[in-house]
Amino acid sequence: MRGRARPIASLPARTIVPIQVVRNITFGHGVLNGSQRALLIVDTGAQSTLVTPLLMTRLGMSIPKDAPRRQIIVVGGQK
Repeated sequence: MRGRARPIASLPARTIVPIQVVRNITFGHGVLNGSQRALLIVDTGAQSTLVTPLLMTRLGMSIPKDAPRRQIIVVGGQK
């Protein structure tokens, strides 16, 4: 299926995800790897998905010392 996105996961029923909009930024609550709750920024135009080093540690994942580091700026100009 080249050029077409395939679903990675499916849900057995309709799911409602509550969101919050704060200072023009949309947030949604999620659960990562079935165990770790996280407050996530919803950005439908983003090219990447980023998580903090703290969240990676809570998920039991180690971060290589040479892993790229980025500072992000959201639409409102906040860092």
